[in-house]
Amino acid sequence: MLPEILYDFNAFINRDDFQGVVKSITWPKITKRMVDIDNGGMSAIAEVPVGFDKIMCTVVIQETQAKLVRLLNDHNVTGLNLRFLGNYYDPNGGTDSINAEVIMTGTMKEMDMGEFKRGEQPETKFEFCLTYYEFIKNGESIFKVDALKPFVSGSTVTTAVPAA
Repeated sequence: MLPEILYDFNAFINRDDFQGVVKSITWPKITKRMVDIDNGGMSAIAEVPVGFDKIMCTVVIQETQAKLVRLLNDHNVTGLNLRFLGNYYDPNGGTDSINAEVIMTGTMKEMDMGEFKRGEQPETKFEFCLTYYEFIKNGESIFKVDALKPFVSGSTVTTAVPAA
């Protein structure tokens, strides 16, 4: 079995289309926040999940976009909507493309305009703090975290659904 290959993707930030401008996306690292439980009668320490650590995402744009720079002025933790659509190719002989979608909500934390050099395309890196993250593959919600709702393991509030 060969892995799926991403052959195309597009980004929308606050409904603005960034086709041909987005160079790369660094997806959030999802880490469960754990606490140690070592109560009487236990023979070992048990780690118990109590939610997730903060969720961050980085987007690199191949130019300086004024509409993105202005987002640094928005201090609403849910004021920014990010949507990424991608198509994967199955090199194992599958005829249908595999669709992936990531929906995120949050606020911009950092902008790094990098280095400007004559004759080169400038890159601007944006880092986002997320309050909502959902990964959808072929129309099925695979994983979702909503930081503004209480963590309830196995519920629809915050779920980790095994891939089919």
